[in-house]
Amino acid sequence: MFKAPPSLSQPPPEPTSTPSPHRSRDGSLIDGVMDPHLNIAPTPAANRKKNPAGRIRPYYVRSCKGKKKKSSTTTIESLPDDLVFDILVHLSAEDIYENATLFCRRWSHVIRTHDFIHAHLVHHSSNPGLLIRDGGVEKDMVFVALRNGRTELSNFNYMFTCKKNSWHFNYKFTCEKNCWSSCNGLILEYDSSRRALRITNPAIKTRFAVPCISRRISSKVRSSSIAYSPASMEFKAVIVHESSSGLACAIVTVGVHNSWREVCTQHLSTEAKIHLMRSKPIITDGYIHWAKDDTNPYPSVLTLNVETETIAQYHHVPRGKSGNRYLSTGKSLSLFIRRDSISMEVWEMESETGEWTKTCNVNFEARKCEIKQFADVDAGMTFLLRPAGWLKYREVVVFRVWCTKNCVAYNIVTHEIDFFKLDSNSSSYKFEPYTNSLVWMNIR
Repeated sequence: MFKAPPSLSQPPPEPTSTPSPHRSRDGSLIDGVMDPHLNIAPTPAANRKKNPAGRIRPYYVRSCKGKKKKSSTTTIESLPDDLVFDILVHLSAEDIYENATLFCRRWSHVIRTHDFIHAHLVHHSSNPGLLIRDGGVEKDMVFVALRNGRTELSNFNYMFTCKKNSWHFNYKFTCEKNCWSSCNGLILEYDSSRRALRITNPAIKTRFAVPCISRRISSKVRSSSIAYSPASMEFKAVIVHESSSGLACAIVTVGVHNSWREVCTQHLSTEAKIHLMRSKPIITDGYIHWAKDDTNPYPSVLTLNVETETIAQYHHVPRGKSGNRYLSTGKSLSLFIRRDSISMEVWEMESETGEWTKTCNVNFEARKCEIKQFADVDAGMTFLLRPAGWLKYREVVVFRVWCTKNCVAYNIVTHEIDFFKLDSNSSSYKFEPYTNSLVWMNIR
């Protein structure tokens, strides 16, 4: 019959015979008997030690039951989240989207948080680039930015086409010059053939829909723009259009509302409404401005507060002789007042109050010959520099050499200059501030 196993309290049975010696892997004899109740391994006879009494005493290699010793080598996987956060913030949006998000789930989780997307935008907003497009021809845009103190040009070819389910990124515009704008890495474009607006983040290759504009609201769109409201943390699209009652302005909160609402313009004069219709929108932090360049006998600025959705008109604008130019610094509206062909003043407006403050003077007298030599300006030609856009807030400005395809990047602080050329000397080029960002990546 089958015998029951011995009780746990009973001692183990004595071995009936002594096993013969065996050889270990290194060839030494193992003459000890392994106790089945000990978690140890038999030790080769060659490795045994003698105690002071002269007797041979085997030693055993016991496994450590405590914590494992940490490796002295630091790997990228062992970095804490806050350090990974700080490192990834310095990468470009394209590198993060195409590479860093695919490295591991931990990095992907860090990147898609609102805090990281906001920190990345703030870090790169201090050194934005410029999108340059010739409105007279249908070509891919050019992107110019500062890299190690030098201007660097590249083709901007990340935009979607209208083909459904096709990931083709050649940027083709079908809208008028004032019907596209950029804000925090998002590009808004008005398609007049479809009477529709579309918003794209080229860095993450994603497009977002905007409510269609019905003919009841508008018969013709004069300009379109997009701005960000820091208080409510919302993006809003704005159009200036012609309605049955005359010129009007409409706004919609992107991703929140499905219908457009009118912005009150009844307090504006007829001249101000014409000014609104003919001026291009300039986007700053939380505001949209309409200002007329060049000589205007009665200069004024129309400013839309994106949060309150109200338009204010500011009349106390500094005046110059000719060639005044309004540019966005990203944070505020700036004005270049020409004094002569090679010198000008730079002013900055407080968007909330309309007050202007002079920030600096620009004078190219010391670099005039160098610029004329690079631009191949003939002796009989008028030498004139026209401000085109800020490459770095309060530091680097891009100027176009009049009637040429040459551009000058001028550092106001160090007075250093750099040059680059466009494809033609067309006067229809538009320079739009642009910052690569991950905006809306966390809602994909």
